[in-house]
Amino acid sequence: MWGPVLLSLSILVSADGGLAPPDTGPPTGSPQCFSSLSPNSSSELLLLCSWPGGQPEPTLLWQEDNTKPAGSRQQLNVSRRTDSLVVTMNSTDLYDGQTFKCVGWHPELQDTTEKACTVTLRAPYPVGYPLVTGFAKHNVTLSCSDEVSNPPAKITWMRKEEIRDSSKYVISQVGPVSSLTIVNCSKDTDEGIYFCKTENPLLREMEVYLTIKKMRTTMKCWYWWTQTTKTPLMTTRNQKGKHPLQVAASTCRRQSRKQMKKTQQTPKEAPLKYYLESKLKLSKKKKKTSIISNVSCIKICQTK
Repeated sequence: MWGPVLLSLSILVSADGGLAPPDTGPPTGSPQCFSSLSPNSSSELLLLCSWPGGQPEPTLLWQEDNTKPAGSRQQLNVSRRTDSLVVTMNSTDLYDGQTFKCVGWHPELQDTTEKACTVTLRAPYPVGYPLVTGFAKHNVTLSCSDEVSNPPAKITWMRKEEIRDSSKYVISQVGPVSSLTIVNCSKDTDEGIYFCKTENPLLREMEVYLTIKKMRTTMKCWYWWTQTTKTPLMTTRNQKGKHPLQVAASTCRRQSRKQMKKTQQTPKEAPLKYYLESKLKLSKKKKKTSIISNVSCIKICQTK
């Protein structure tokens, strides 16, 4: 069985007999200012001033806080009763170092100190390496950063036209740093000028020149010898118990190292080439030991 429910209603009455608004008072602290790019156009600037928490709502005013340069036409002076005031500015008269101020008033505010905040515009300043070298058939990464612009700049990569993220071009951004990775570089198609475009209403861009080089191939080399006469090979071991083939190969390596050190020669890149290093003449006085005579020492190198 349901019982009666008691409700208590209190009504506040102001001194003049009207209803008193609850929790009247000014917002705490000072207004907060922000700037950003317009979602509609990167050539437009958005100025945002926020000062919530007051009852009734405060009055906010956006105005310029410094002397305008000669020939400037735009004059900002926008005021409204709201706790959040957004103003759109065209880039026509914006300049580096320009400062805007948002001032707030509230009827319940007893403090006579001005409640205001400011925004100072900074042109983009892209930073990176203007000359980059990469190797053919390898990936290469270009980097560009902008930590000073206000509002924060939008970073894009250009080469004749804007580069889009794809399997060939991988674009990533962490904070103010943007990276462009070019996959499987080709000297014919990928070498040239790239642009890092850091864009806010005070536009700026940086040029990067990419050079693609053919990478020196790593090579596996070994020494060998070849007989230059028709003297038959003998398999009799010498006094030290070494086979004549071992003697020839060992002598070949020693002579080749001396030759390489003396001339400072290095093998050229090739799928498979033979390099004549030095000629050896091996002979022994022992009648029972016949070792190859007139041997040519070569170095065989093969690319990996």
